Amino acid sequence: MDTLKLPGVIGPAVDGGHYLIGLRAPGADLFENIAWSTETVLADTETRATDHNTELVHLLHLADIDILDGYIAWIDRLRSTCPETSAVT
Repeated sequence: MDTLKLPGVIGPAVDGGHYLIGLRAPGADLFENIAWSTETVLADTETRATDHNTELVHLLHLADIDILDGYIAWIDRLRSTCPETSAVT
């Protein structure tokens, strides 16, 4: 898939939000009227994109890091999969 030719990409997070959005054109209004920090952020953002005729192609579902527990879990996964990063705190 040539992502450089897509109107937009979105990285859905496992908690119902998103960890990344990439757009070929400005689209700040996509982020208006979103119920932030809820499990509907991804769906709300996709609805806004559809309303603005902006296609968003999904990337991989991943965990995002928006609270300390998410950061700690990420560090633990990093350490278990890449021992050379054991000094990361």
